[in-house]
Amino acid sequence: MKHLITFSLLAALSVGAFADEVTLPQGMIPILPSGTQITSSYLDQNVMSITKDEKPFVVAENNLMFFTATNAESGDELWVSDGTVPGTRIVKDIVPGSEGSDPKWLTVVGNLVYFSATTPDKGAELWVTDGTSEGTRMIKDIYEGETGSAPQGLTNFYGKLLFFAMDEESEALPIRNAEVPEKWLWISDGTEEGTKRIADTPTRLDNVDGTCGYIVTANKKGLFIGYDPENNETLWATDGTSQGTAPLLNINPKPDDGNPFLTGAAKIDHMVSIDDRIVAFRAIVTAELYGEDKGVEMWISDGTAAGTKWIGIDINKVEKSGNPGTSDFRQTYAFGNRLYFRATDGIYGCEAWCYDIDQPIVEGVNPRLVKDVAHDKGKVSYNAHPSCFYQYQGYIYTATNYTYEKDDPENPRQKISWGSGYHSLARFNENDFDEYEGCYYWCGFEIGPNKVSEWCHQFTTVKDIMFWSCQDMDNNIELWKLEGTNGIPTKVIDFPDNGQVFKTRNVNGVLFFMSNGQKQLYRYNVDGSTDYDPVITGIEEKTTTRFSVYPNPVVDFITIESDKKITNVSVTNLMGNLLILQDNTKTIDARNLNTGIYILTVTFADGSNSVQKIIKK
Repeated sequence: MKHLITFSLLAALSVGAFADEVTLPQGMIPILPSGTQITSSYLDQNVMSITKDEKPFVVAENNLMFFTATNAESGDELWVSDGTVPGTRIVKDIVPGSEGSDPKWLTVVGNLVYFSATTPDKGAELWVTDGTSEGTRMIKDIYEGETGSAPQGLTNFYGKLLFFAMDEESEALPIRNAEVPEKWLWISDGTEEGTKRIADTPTRLDNVDGTCGYIVTANKKGLFIGYDPENNETLWATDGTSQGTAPLLNINPKPDDGNPFLTGAAKIDHMVSIDDRIVAFRAIVTAELYGEDKGVEMWISDGTAAGTKWIGIDINKVEKSGNPGTSDFRQTYAFGNRLYFRATDGIYGCEAWCYDIDQPIVEGVNPRLVKDVAHDKGKVSYNAHPSCFYQYQGYIYTATNYTYEKDDPENPRQKISWGSGYHSLARFNENDFDEYEGCYYWCGFEIGPNKVSEWCHQFTTVKDIMFWSCQDMDNNIELWKLEGTNGIPTKVIDFPDNGQVFKTRNVNGVLFFMSNGQKQLYRYNVDGSTDYDPVITGIEEKTTTRFSVYPNPVVDFITIESDKKITNVSVTNLMGNLLILQDNTKTIDARNLNTGIYILTVTFADGSNSVQKIIKK
């Protein structure tokens, strides 16, 4: 049975047609106008690679949200929202009429969003917007004429933009394959004069994965997969200039046939930045550099030649068919000074691992297996395949396969070993890896019973509540929540058919998310309120990195969780008076603060900072 949503008259007259077929919880409304549908990329549930997310949902530093949507009048174009129904609109009809400009690769740099847009006379070129029609323009016609440069790999590079694009030269003189035009490395400051090619090298734009994209930043460098005749595929670094762009190391110096490369390919993938200090990735380990072939294993780089190296630990020592084992390093998640990832050591199957960049690298200690949690039918080699790691209130949550004991339905006095469904919700204590438990253990049930694949993903935190997408039956990806570590996973909304909830975002302490099934963008005030003020008067909450503060409101102690190293934390009142200043801390004693509103400022090791209001009860 279908029901109508009850909300304000303005919203009722404005929202999309798909939104009127389900009863929404209090505080949740659709905000796209009638006849408009999102076109944002919907990826497979465990795909975390932003290299595959052609049409992302991004939030600028001023909290304006940008995404792509289509309707009969303007086609597929760039849209913006301040979080309100009236403030959700098309940015600019770049290609007038129903054809649309097919915007892709939306990338935030401060309050600006760079993207690729396609027009009939210029092809696909680099554009920029501030969210207004007047402030939306093509930056440069890189490949003049209708062909277009088709920019890709757009990356925020410390206030500028790095990207790959094709021009006449890269089309005519490709390095990897003489028959295939290439895209080479460019940089832009948002002006035509400041947009220039800085390297005559391509990257691998096909078959690349990773949570950080094609170009990964650390230590004021941009690291990427690059090619030249001598080094073949290897790790390159750039400081944003032509002179400062070069290969760091020939990772695979095994002789090749010279057509077109003299040495072998490095087989680099899954690059990830840790605390803006180190980039971890996987690549081949060869006898030419390390005395013995080790297969594809974990590497690190600080952006220098000397700091680019195999970690020295052969995670998978087990040969397969006479070839060195590979650890299958992937599904990376950096939080603070730690990297969580999945790997296989050839014995325990594919499980969760952890690497701490501030601790010495020691065999069996760092990096280390978190715990073997998948051993169905007694097989320790059974694969857990963990993915989508996420930190919440002292635990690392993940989607994984795990084995547990439950009552035997045929003999209540006995227990039987049981395997969970694929990508089921589980967690481990970030300070005690032995405390690794599936959802069944702390709440007494599985979200997906009888081995239903849960596909838990799209985690985010809003007002100390963790939200994510998953399913409790096949083809039913919906929005779920967990209120505190002792809470019970609860379904928030069950859309008709398959909601396919994705792209969850915390903006101004409010949850925004998309439903691919409904083709709609939703706003959810998690406290059930209906008001939303897109501007926080007198207080700017600015976040350039993921961090959370809890509890908020606070009675005694505040805990800060961040994916970057914290240098110091300060608390001021609304008059700007400094009340608390602490170095390198994640806990603040708020007991001496009077009841009221305060400003918490967190400064990180890379010089950036985040500001959030806190309420003392």
